[in-house]
Amino acid sequence: MGRSRVRAARVIVVLAMMLAAGACLPVLGNYVIVEAGPSMGTKKCNPAADECSPYPCATVAGASVGVCSDFCKTGSPCPDGLACFGGSCLRPCAKDSDCASGFRCRQTRGGASCVPEEWKGAGATCSADADCGPLHCTFQSSGVPMVCAFDCSDKQCPTGAVCVPRYSACLAQCGTGAPCAGGFVCTGSGTLGPVCVPAGWMTGMTGKGCTGSYDCDVFDCAKLDANGNGVCAARCDGTPCPSGTTCTYGGALKGNCLIDCSADASICNNANSCTPIGGGSSVCTPKSWAK
Repeated sequence: MGRSRVRAARVIVVLAMMLAAGACLPVLGNYVIVEAGPSMGTKKCNPAADECSPYPCATVAGASVGVCSDFCKTGSPCPDGLACFGGSCLRPCAKDSDCASGFRCRQTRGGASCVPEEWKGAGATCSADADCGPLHCTFQSSGVPMVCAFDCSDKQCPTGAVCVPRYSACLAQCGTGAPCAGGFVCTGSGTLGPVCVPAGWMTGMTGKGCTGSYDCDVFDCAKLDANGNGVCAARCDGTPCPSGTTCTYGGALKGNCLIDCSADASICNNANSCTPIGGGSSVCTPKSWAK
């Protein structure tokens, strides 16, 4: 059954219950205004269980906790006290104290709303905002997947996440026992510390030529020559390198994770070549360096 039919059936059930109780239903345009139940927007739920009937449990990818909500479209009314944020009816807020216990005020799509404190964001890849519910689809960079993340233009991220200033978006932190969501890997990012990034970022960004860290998203631009030419790489000073990369321990590349081509030089893309770095190891570096 499609989402619209499910929602229609749910509304019919609610209206039937209210009419049976003798309730008067106000009308706005083509919509009947139904008051929010006491738990709407304030009760946490298990997305895999029917804990909010007749309403759904709204959640985001990578989270095991949701909030009792309802589907909505921008401009359509939500139950009293709620507003539409990225397809879900949530409680608007200005600060954490506006939210129920266990919820935090965060910048979501459409403004600030109360969301479960367990939501870290950046738990799924995306191609548009519509893939992310109340979060934003961000980190637009050539050759790497975008991710769903909280906005941090106000410099605020959920506990356990860190703000990436270039994108005003939050990434989940890792390396202290906190696992990354499926399809994400824990990697060192220099000034931001260990963060969870899509596995595709390692192959799409590692080894890319750069002149500054701005070219490398959350990775560092490891400088190699006097002209300021470098290579994008994750840091490995205290953080293990993700699978398929190796930590360089000497020279100008010290402390960076680069794609290991020691066993197969052909894994370097067309713009890179397999360069020996000593100790029997080789990594992919830009061909321009050999000129």
